[in-house]
Amino acid sequence: MRLISPIAALALLASQARAAPSVSDLQHVNDQYNASIRYERGASWAPNAQVGDCKVYAVTKRAALLALGWSSDTLAVWRVADERGEDHAVLVATLGDTPYVLDNREVSIWSKAQLERHGYRFEYAYEPWLLATLANGPKR
Repeated sequence: MRLISPIAALALLASQARAAPSVSDLQHVNDQYNASIRYERGASWAPNAQVGDCKVYAVTKRAALLALGWSSDTLAVWRVADERGEDHAVLVATLGDTPYVLDNREVSIWSKAQLERHGYRFEYAYEPWLLATLANGPKR
């Protein structure tokens, strides 16, 4: 599988006739970034990092979907408690009336309801302005 940056994905998109956002977009982005980012606990919130924790996976996938033309209104990074009660971050992408979850721990795209049945508790969504602030780091 060839990995491309969100910018390259946007250029590819512009060169092709494009249908509306789809679940296949979600699966492609989930696969691409689950494979290309090396997990390391406690990393920054910066998107497009080569190394990071669940937050980096979520914000990078969000950036990739935005580059593919998804509306920011349909993409939210959520803080969840996983099935063990541990803090975790995931990307929730809403398509139609269904919220889908892109998780660095999962190969498949799950609906939010499916993960809730498996013990995930969705606690809150991070505001986009906060994500931008966290990605840029503290002001000096």
